[in-house]
Amino acid sequence: MPTYNVTVQDVSTLIAYSAGWVDSNHDDPLWANYNGGTFHATQTPGASAEITFFGTACWVFGAKRSNHGSYTVTLNDSDQFTGSGFSDNNVFQTLLYNNTALPLGTHVLTIANGNDPNKFVDIDWITFTSGDGNSSSAGVTTTLDDATSNFTYLPSVDAWPSQANNNLAPQYFNSTLHATNEQNVQAVISFEGNAVYLYGATSDNHGIFSVQIDDGPISNLNGSAPTFRPQTLLWYQGGLKAGAHNLTMTNTGTSVLANNWMDVDYVVTETFASPPATSNQGSKAKTPIIAGVVSGVGILLIWIIAGLIFWSKRKKRRSRFAMEEARAYYFNVSPPDPVIVPPDPVVVNGSCLPGPLQSNSTPTPDVAAGRDRKRRPDMGRAITTPGAINEATSFSSLPMQAPRPSTSSLLSAPAANNVRRALQPHSPLGSTNQPSWTTLLFTQSSSTGRSITSSILPSNSQLSAPIREQDWGPVEMVTLPPDYQQATERRTPPG
Repeated sequence: MPTYNVTVQDVSTLIAYSAGWVDSNHDDPLWANYNGGTFHATQTPGASAEITFFGTACWVFGAKRSNHGSYTVTLNDSDQFTGSGFSDNNVFQTLLYNNTALPLGTHVLTIANGNDPNKFVDIDWITFTSGDGNSSSAGVTTTLDDATSNFTYLPSVDAWPSQANNNLAPQYFNSTLHATNEQNVQAVISFEGNAVYLYGATSDNHGIFSVQIDDGPISNLNGSAPTFRPQTLLWYQGGLKAGAHNLTMTNTGTSVLANNWMDVDYVVTETFASPPATSNQGSKAKTPIIAGVVSGVGILLIWIIAGLIFWSKRKKRRSRFAMEEARAYYFNVSPPDPVIVPPDPVVVNGSCLPGPLQSNSTPTPDVAAGRDRKRRPDMGRAITTPGAINEATSFSSLPMQAPRPSTSSLLSAPAANNVRRALQPHSPLGSTNQPSWTTLLFTQSSSTGRSITSSILPSNSQLSAPIREQDWGPVEMVTLPPDYQQATERRTPPG
């Protein structure tokens, strides 16, 4: 429930005064400076006033004057405060004591006069704060008049005589009241709420009465006052559980009937509850909507997860397929097609007779070695030096293919030492044997005048095909280093 303040005037029966207190002494020329023109004061050392309240904070207001002395305030019989009401300049309606750090619950506050002789302490009003501070709670205030059906008068309505001709009736709420001077006569008020206020009148012909909420403790109150005071707060009770309650008011006075009146005017109830919930129909209407939203979100999450799994697997398949394609490309290369190597032009021109093959059997080309030779073209190269015959080192280590020479390059003889080499596999015409490897080396005349030709040619049976210029293989031009004579020859400077 939200917090709210309850103000209790000094004339309320909620404040229980011990002997020695004077109610609103009008012999005091400054009495009108008090709130509502009422106050309770005492000169009796140790005279006390007590109030029981339900809340979290409290404030006590009074006056500080030149004839006031010390006072003590005790809270819950443990926390004691000593203050001074003395002031050279009169101060009215001022704070005498406060405590704002109380736990929510029922507390008892007692204020007592000090031991200073002939010094006063007075009370103007007391305020306390109730509620738990939950501002979201909605408060509903209901006023119940004494003429409503919420009031039940016992033992019968006859014990409560009519006040229709009472000239004080207009001063009551709605100009109605119920009053009795019979002992043990009760008024039972039924209400619903968390707090209840009971209002009536105090007067010089009113006496002691009691109040009880449900089966709770009984509180005895004094309705006596030096003057008539209508619509006075007689009782307050907070911290009630939500629901129906009964307040029972009983006239317990033992004085003569003329001074034992008790009256009841009206009751105010307060109900604090959380914001009202929607009806059952609204709840039922919202249930399918909530279920639909939850189901939709769940299905969406399932689709998202399935899509991520599918995308991840597809990406893995594509990556694996790409790796397999690359592996097939690099490791499953087909061997090159065999080509026909043209015969040595020197043999064709008749300069040299064809020589015997290195082996009587036709070797089988090594495909793996051919792949290696593609990577390293320098393997299996024949080296020609002046005055020596060069031969290929190994058939299997020769390159698979070499550039084809032109006719002019084969027939020309440059001044420098040039070696032309053609390396080709060839298949003899008209033969079903595997192609053999042939290294062709052509060495042109050097400066020494020597011409060296070395070749490994197929046998005569392999040269049955006519020789064509376009069948000649490519020739690689290699510049030979000078021989010893050239390197040591003394050169005559020009001119």
